[in-house]
Amino acid sequence: MAVAALIVAVIALRAYLPVWVTRAINQQLAELGGYHGHVRDVDLALWRGAYRINGLVIRQTDAGDEQVPLVSAPRIDLAVSWAALFKGAVAAEVEFQSPQINFVHAPSSDQDQAGQGVDWREQLQALLPIRLNAVRVYEGSVHFRNFEADPEVDVYLTDLAATVTNLSNADRRDGIQVANLDATARVLDGAPLELAMQFDPLGEMAAFELDLRVRDAALVRLDDLLRAYAGIDVEKGQADLVVELAARDRVLDGYGKLLLRDLDVVSWTQDVERDDDNPVLLGWEGVLTGVLTLLTNQQEDQFALRAPITGKIDAPRGRALAAVISIVRNAFVEALKADFESADEEAPFPESDRQPAQDGPRERHGPPGRRPG
Repeated sequence: MAVAALIVAVIALRAYLPVWVTRAINQQLAELGGYHGHVRDVDLALWRGAYRINGLVIRQTDAGDEQVPLVSAPRIDLAVSWAALFKGAVAAEVEFQSPQINFVHAPSSDQDQAGQGVDWREQLQALLPIRLNAVRVYEGSVHFRNFEADPEVDVYLTDLAATVTNLSNADRRDGIQVANLDATARVLDGAPLELAMQFDPLGEMAAFELDLRVRDAALVRLDDLLRAYAGIDVEKGQADLVVELAARDRVLDGYGKLLLRDLDVVSWTQDVERDDDNPVLLGWEGVLTGVLTLLTNQQEDQFALRAPITGKIDAPRGRALAAVISIVRNAFVEALKADFESADEEAPFPESDRQPAQDGPRERHGPPGRRPG
């Protein structure tokens, strides 16, 4: 009889446990310093040390439910990392399936949505109260929106696949531990984006290395953004963006390159006959077209600049004179290329300070791939 009662109690506990975990998570997400979150339910797989969170939504508290959420994730899988466990460490791996992040620029600070004021790393850690070893994202998207602009702005990344590894085995007694981030995505459904980053997972982003490149972005897909923020229409053209940054002790050193090819800003048919642009805007576009034409490399049909990036992380600076010189050099001496330069500045993470990555060596600029199965 006692055994039967025990079995019934265990079954009842197992049936109630997902409800209790769901309530506990929702209590954790109820107040996030200007944001609040909610999950629909939780599925448990105790035999393999895992659980699944379904229907995560995080919204800005003051903006109301009519605004798009900051974060929505239909499914999050959290599980014990067996690879780490076999090495004597208890750590977890997290997988986000089809998450979406929405940044919103609005005239009112109450509706301006950028995720500020919250330690999101701490909140993620609170969802699973053991150390995180790896975070993986599959089929994600990121949007920058402005609902007040005319027309509305929506610039986005899709097909986002990202992997962050080597988060958990950091120990200050043994030197700096380096975590790795590798990501790929599509900008506006077409242009490939690649990102590689190294950082100290226990630090406050005072030291990191970052390589970012976007190739062949169709400028006409950015027309709404350019009209809202630069007051110009783009009729055609492609853009490449390359950024290499390194930070040590919160001091930046790096550069950004922007390459524009086959660029056309003024179109009589679109700007005058169809869009009915005012004379001031049309005149501004005409002047801009003349300047760009003068400073375009005629052989490559390319306008380009390279701007050094220096200064503190919270107050970065660009050097205007160096950028202007790069424009002239691209136009009349040698065309810039959308390549990483890998300058030999002092690395933020000297090899002597690094600990071996428990996930194996990192292949730079490699795609993180898609979720198997």
